[in-house]
Amino acid sequence: MLEIILVNRQPVFNKLAEAWLDAGATFFAVVNGGQVLASWPDYLKNDTADLTVPIVVNGVALGELQVGGLHSEEARQMLYIEGQVIEAIVQQEQELNSVAAVLVDTQDQFWALYQLTQTTRSYLDMEEMLEALLAKSADLMSTESTFIWLELNNGQLLFYQHPAVLLGKADVTDFLIKLVRSRAGFLCLREVENHPGIENILMVPVDVRFAKTAVIGMVNKVEGAFTTPDIKLARIIAEYAGAQVENVISYQDSLDKARLGQQMELAERVQSQLFSQEKPQVPGLDFWAASKAASHVGGDFYDYYLHPNGCLTFVVGDVSGKGIASALLMAMTLSVTRIRMQRTPALSPRQIIEQVNSELYKDFSRVNMFATVFVGQFDPANGRLVYANAGHSPVIFCPAEYKPMFIEADSEPMGILPKTTATERTIFLKSGDILIVGSDGLYEVHNKDEVMFGLDRLATAVASLRTETAHMLSNKVLELIHDFNAGQYQEDDRTILVLKPTG
Repeated sequence: MLEIILVNRQPVFNKLAEAWLDAGATFFAVVNGGQVLASWPDYLKNDTADLTVPIVVNGVALGELQVGGLHSEEARQMLYIEGQVIEAIVQQEQELNSVAAVLVDTQDQFWALYQLTQTTRSYLDMEEMLEALLAKSADLMSTESTFIWLELNNGQLLFYQHPAVLLGKADVTDFLIKLVRSRAGFLCLREVENHPGIENILMVPVDVRFAKTAVIGMVNKVEGAFTTPDIKLARIIAEYAGAQVENVISYQDSLDKARLGQQMELAERVQSQLFSQEKPQVPGLDFWAASKAASHVGGDFYDYYLHPNGCLTFVVGDVSGKGIASALLMAMTLSVTRIRMQRTPALSPRQIIEQVNSELYKDFSRVNMFATVFVGQFDPANGRLVYANAGHSPVIFCPAEYKPMFIEADSEPMGILPKTTATERTIFLKSGDILIVGSDGLYEVHNKDEVMFGLDRLATAVASLRTETAHMLSNKVLELIHDFNAGQYQEDDRTILVLKPTG
């Protein structure tokens, strides 16, 4: 059966394959029992499929779709959706073939309806499909014109007529009122008044789950008036039209989701490149930073800059909100902060916060957002850390011989006031001490019982890992949080920066 579908629906498979190859797949194939029925490119070079989905109709496995070169969850979900679409197409083909066998044996009209299904089923564009459907329906019904009216749930109105344009929107609205009042489930007017050019009209509802109102109508029977067989045939056409409309909408939705997934993956790659890639090599300092967004993109950020005199300036920030809006504002904040961090002579942490806040305050205010920011400047020569904390948490100072303690924020987040009240404070770090600067996604994490990981559990974890390298400490903290959150949706971005003097 798949072989027949491949021939009859070749444009569908061509478009699916083109979308996969554009997304970076090495191949897209339709396989049955190990035999390749079709593949894009035209031949396979002994490639192994990375993603597969079976095609099962009425409990019978007909084959499978295969994709190579992609592994993401979005790609897997997309292939699953397309598998469902192909199953629906196969089932529809089986049903159409069964119906067609009966129709061809009964009436020439029903043979024409079968031709209608053959004419329209390969269209994936809504306008093209509807125009073909209406043109064939007008021939089948022997009318001057046929129209379809679809008020979709998203508010979009699709109104097409073919071949003649005989109705305006006001006309259809009037007939819709009459249809609603009719108890017959259809509207058949053999004589029409107050609608110039309209002699008679037949209108039946179309069942489309994506539409609030959907009807198909036939206008001006060429010879005589509409009869009972015409009404039955119109209902059959309406049923088929509803199925075709749903198929096209489903395909377009799946295509839009696939495109959005590809765009989000690209945005994720771009955002990851915004963060500094090369970790600074500072004598006497073990340093590491990492971030994992809750979605493809997020609002957390970090950055660092090693000055010519050996001092290290670093920042960790968290823009309020989630998703695209936070990511866009994060990119702006990171860019402006990076410029200030690299100034010569070096700006102090307070000056960096002041200048960034001054430049971005209006942008934050316009979108009613803000950013918590911690800026530190570490001198490895004497262990002095000068910092300014604009509403940021958590910041954990873990001395070598003592319990961890939290460094609280002493000013409001960036973007709250036009002039920040940030101040500077100084502490000294010696070998074995640890400074952890994270984002709230490290502790505002819940397990399946809705218990939060919390600050105390985070501090205990840091203390237990104080002998680890900065890189390993970071990895193990993130792993502990991931295990605690196992099976639950990641609620927020998770960012961690570790500063650990070694000599």
